[in-house]
Amino acid sequence: DYPLTTVEDYFRNIENRQEFDVCNRDSLRNECLFKLYLPMKTTVKEVIRLIAERIEYSQQQIILQKPST
Repeated sequence: DYPLTTVEDYFRNIENRQEFDVCNRDSLRNECLFKLYLPMKTTVKEVIRLIAERIEYSQQQIILQKPST
């Protein structure tokens, strides 16, 4: 059994992460495929490599965008 995450823990965890939009460069409007919330120390190059392996796209097809806030 894992302990339940408290709301405070959840938000503390989110605050320590950066948001990325993962988009498909080949679509007409660079459609967003999904969002990722990753630790601050994660590099963009590392993220693209991991995503390309998982969804079987070439690394050139993937665009990572940081939403403007």
